[in-house]
Amino acid sequence: MATKKFSFGSPDVSTSRKKGGGPSMGASSLPIGQGLDLRIPSLQPQASSASTFVAPTAPRAPGPTVVPQGSTAAKPSPDLDNLAQSLKSLNTNLQNFTTSYLAYEQQENKLAKERAEDVAIKLNQRNGNMLGDINKLSNKWKADSTNNEIPNDQKQEALANYNLVKSLDPRARDFLESAVQYENGLRVVANLPNHFKNLKNADGSNFEPNPYTEDGSPSELDIAIQDHLAKTVTNPRVLARLRPQLVAAIQSVKSNAASVYAKKQEARFDQAYKININNLIADNDSKGKEHVKGSWLTGVNDAAFFSGMTTDKLKTNQGNLVTTLSDAILINSINAQGRIDGALLNQNLEFAISEIENARSGPFDQDYGKRPMLIDELEPAVVQKLRNKVRDLKNEFNEKNNRAVRTDTINSESSILAKRLAVVKDADTSTDSRDQFEVFIPDGTKDGKKILTNLDNAKLESIYIERRAEINNIADYTERNLRLRILEDTVTTLRKESLPSQQAAFDILDVYVDDLTVDPYTKLTNVKTSYREGKINKEHYDKLERQVETYLTIESRELLGISDSSEDAIFTAFETIGKGGNLLEDESNADNLFSEKEKGLARQLLGPYRQEAGKIINDDKLNFSQKRDALSTLWSKAQEEVQKWGNQQLKNKEQSITGPTIFEVEAQRINELENINTNNIPDNNKGDTPGEVTSTTFVQSDGTKYEIPQVISKNPIYEKELDEIETLTNTWDKDLDYYNNLVEAGKIKDGEKIKLNGRVIDRASLNQRYDAIDLKITEAEALNNPVLQNKKYWTEGSSPIHTSKGSYVPVDIVPLNDNFVTKKIIADAYEDALVESNQRFRKFGDNLYTSRKLYSNNWLLTRQNELIYKEAMGVDLGRLTGGELTTGPKSKFFRTNPYEIILDLGERRGNVKRNAQLADDIKTVALYEKGILAQQINALASGSPWVPYAYDTNLIIEKARMQPLEFFKNQYKVQFGTDMPESLEQKVIDGLSLENNRNLTTAGDKLHLNYFYRKGLSEKNLNNKDQALINNREDEILIAGSLQPGMLADNYDGKGLSKKKANLRNEMLELIHSVESSIDKDGKGYEAFNQGGAEGGDKVLGFSGTYGKHPANKGKKLVNMTIQEILDIQDSGYDTEKYPMTEEGWAKWFASGGIHVAGKYQLERDTIRDAMALTGIKPTEKFTPEIQDRLGMAILLKYGPTKWNGIESKGKTAEMEKLLQEFNKPEVEEPSTIDTSSGLA
Repeated sequence: MATKKFSFGSPDVSTSRKKGGGPSMGASSLPIGQGLDLRIPSLQPQASSASTFVAPTAPRAPGPTVVPQGSTAAKPSPDLDNLAQSLKSLNTNLQNFTTSYLAYEQQENKLAKERAEDVAIKLNQRNGNMLGDINKLSNKWKADSTNNEIPNDQKQEALANYNLVKSLDPRARDFLESAVQYENGLRVVANLPNHFKNLKNADGSNFEPNPYTEDGSPSELDIAIQDHLAKTVTNPRVLARLRPQLVAAIQSVKSNAASVYAKKQEARFDQAYKININNLIADNDSKGKEHVKGSWLTGVNDAAFFSGMTTDKLKTNQGNLVTTLSDAILINSINAQGRIDGALLNQNLEFAISEIENARSGPFDQDYGKRPMLIDELEPAVVQKLRNKVRDLKNEFNEKNNRAVRTDTINSESSILAKRLAVVKDADTSTDSRDQFEVFIPDGTKDGKKILTNLDNAKLESIYIERRAEINNIADYTERNLRLRILEDTVTTLRKESLPSQQAAFDILDVYVDDLTVDPYTKLTNVKTSYREGKINKEHYDKLERQVETYLTIESRELLGISDSSEDAIFTAFETIGKGGNLLEDESNADNLFSEKEKGLARQLLGPYRQEAGKIINDDKLNFSQKRDALSTLWSKAQEEVQKWGNQQLKNKEQSITGPTIFEVEAQRINELENINTNNIPDNNKGDTPGEVTSTTFVQSDGTKYEIPQVISKNPIYEKELDEIETLTNTWDKDLDYYNNLVEAGKIKDGEKIKLNGRVIDRASLNQRYDAIDLKITEAEALNNPVLQNKKYWTEGSSPIHTSKGSYVPVDIVPLNDNFVTKKIIADAYEDALVESNQRFRKFGDNLYTSRKLYSNNWLLTRQNELIYKEAMGVDLGRLTGGELTTGPKSKFFRTNPYEIILDLGERRGNVKRNAQLADDIKTVALYEKGILAQQINALASGSPWVPYAYDTNLIIEKARMQPLEFFKNQYKVQFGTDMPESLEQKVIDGLSLENNRNLTTAGDKLHLNYFYRKGLSEKNLNNKDQALINNREDEILIAGSLQPGMLADNYDGKGLSKKKANLRNEMLELIHSVESSIDKDGKGYEAFNQGGAEGGDKVLGFSGTYGKHPANKGKKLVNMTIQEILDIQDSGYDTEKYPMTEEGWAKWFASGGIHVAGKYQLERDTIRDAMALTGIKPTEKFTPEIQDRLGMAILLKYGPTKWNGIESKGKTAEMEKLLQEFNKPEVEEPSTIDTSSGLA
């Protein structure tokens, strides 16, 4: 069918489909309305025009999140169609025009929308702010495009954005608003899951709401999502376009929220479970008798399940039960002081274990008694794991608590010390500046020499002692030790600040103690007082004390000890009175300190007693006993005086009597007495001064004129003594001449005191100085006598010209700077020297006596000083050097000294073959360094009982089955390449023949054993052949032609003894039993043992009594054990890994029933081995009474009574020695030849 044609006034216009594709807005080439005369009818519109956009309102949803539908845009007004329909008289072209116009409008809207979206994308790409209103943005871009304060590129971008928006027609601008909201909406929706994942509440906590509600009403999360969207998207049409993306985003948000909320709920369940477990432990002490074990823990698990905890989660919590319970146990075991109550911890732990072992598990619908046991479902060994966990938590808590307590303690103690020590650092705390203290050092004058110091050392030491006593009263060990360490560190630091002033004081005292006008006792007293008051340190005191003691005899030292101890007690009494504020009128007890002024008064009051004590000690008319009694009387009187003064002062105080104290009055009286004859005498060092004395000659007391040698000696110590003698002699000469001149001129009476150069002298003091010079000359010349010094070294170990190895001190030795010698160097040197001393004098310790100081301690001091010198100068004066080292052939057993050889070989008898090799080597090669051998031979030749390494050398000799003389002669020849000279050999024999050395003993000393002693060695009636036999055979060898009575009998086991000697033997053995093993009543001493000893054997450690009565020994008997079994037990006690030298180690040893000494004669392990060697008894034999008697008799006959402390301590030594003497007496004469039938020939 042909299409109708329209005409708008031009025949060329066509609407053919073939050409135009149907009616369209662009079908006409004329503008709309051109050529159309259309009059607008006067019609009223039936409806108001509709807006393209709905009014922007924030979407509100009363129910779950609902994406609202966008409003439908208003359709074009139908008025034109209506008008066309009503005006049928109009040309039909009007209808065509209306239809074309509507299509045109739709096309224009579409293009505007596309244009707006294009602009929105471009703005987004240019980082345009898509959240603002377009008009506001336009205004901002316009302003930025001309703003010279921003960079050019930003200005250009702003201009481009402005032009872009302005170029839009109004229609496109409307669409742009929607496009911008859509772009922003896409961003917000895409970020919705991340936004809510990181959202926080007002308090900073995470926003974790429940995403659903039980009644389907909007949840807290629904409302939050709608509020968040409303901030960005207000256009319903935009919201409708975002619906697909929004649904997916909300689903993601809710899914995440549900997961988080579920975990939160699980955490709440966990927390509730832990709270219930904690309450279970906290309330366990309130459970009654009706409590069913395990029911409480079962109830906690049941409550968790019925509250909504899943079965899996409940099993997880049960799997963590050890951790949960251990935390609760610890928390509920802390006391009010913040520390763990051990008893409460154990109570809580045991209750928890009881609950675990008896609790029930699911299923929950069964009867309680039929439900499975919970412990069967828990991890293996859960109880032990709980114990371990609680233990670890307790240790961790204690460690943290200790750290906190440690910090508090440090702060507390530091604060206490800071307050108390303030007065130590400043002489006048009332001023801002730090003022120094005045200290007076004894120098021979009345008041002493004044020096200044930065610290009040006396107060420092007083506060130190006082605070240390306070700290020692603290019960807690850890706190006590920590506070003590802080105190020590603080005081040590302050003491370092005192070193310069202490050195200055020492320099003054160093000169003072060499002043021969002052008696040694006064010097020592002043030195001790200076040390007590902190004016000098311990190192200074030791040096000065040694200097003063060179002027003292052994008896004087003992008397000084008596005087010192008495003076200390009185000084302590003064200190107590001073702290109470009763010593001085102007001192109170507020500071509770013993002030410097109070100490000065105490010293003044003690002065007369000190002087009197010095006179007693130096009085040649009195013997030692009389001096001791006189000193005791003197100091008793002093104590009574102080007590009397103290009581009187207390009465005065009670009666409110003011004025000087009794002590001050007494001090004034003493001062007046001291000033008699000297009070008004001028210091005559002007006018009649003595002339120069250049003489170096001194007439000694025996009339000998001594001229001080001017030739340089090779002995530096001797040189120093000569210098001092010359100075002392010249000073004495001048003073003596001056004093004599005054007497002759009648200016003073002979014996009267005068002042000269600040010193008070009289005839008595001049005579005393003369005696001192005379003695010093004798001592100095002794220093230059090599023979005398050699003897002094080997008998006393104190020769100042000898090194520790016995050689002379080198001439070129450089004096040490005292500042270099630190306490650490001194301590380290002492420790090293002590190690050497313990090796050198090994086993002397068991038999040493008070005279040990005369040698061993002197040697130790010499060696210590050498090691100090080595540290300072790199030269060890006591080390073997040059010709003292062995250069010839050496034994395979060769070591530096015998101690090291025995360390390798062991102390037991050892391998027979190896011992034979040792004997061969002794005759052919060197066994140890030549210098050590030389020292031993020199010691023997000097008659010294202190032969170096004697104990270990004797062990070597016994292993080689050789006599000592043979050993030394062989080694002498090997080392020195020649036979020992006869004269030296005789001296060595004399030294070897001393059974017990008494040369150095004093009353009450023990005898010192000579390990090299062999019977019969020096018998004068032996011919050369007999002597040779002794040299090469065992002790007690039967020598043809000299057989002595009783030698055929076995004195050890008593066989063959006469009745008299058998009785003596039994009497001696019973005497030992009475003082050593009488505690064993059941076994008559043969079952006696103890586990250790102290204080020289007077104190028993551990168990002492019958062996089988110790709980660990369970009735066992010593007499049924072999000797080896006993030795093994004794040896085990020296295994420091098994029984360390700690309280725990000792306790373990005591509990083991271990043996220190065994049997009727209380034999130690070394003594048993020694006795076995003497008797030939084997270790496999049992420790029977007969064997014990033989061992005890062997030791008694070889060593005498010195092996048993009980004999001496109970006063039985003389009795035992008398019995021994009687036992050793010959009874009858025997023929001089041996009967061949006896089998002994």
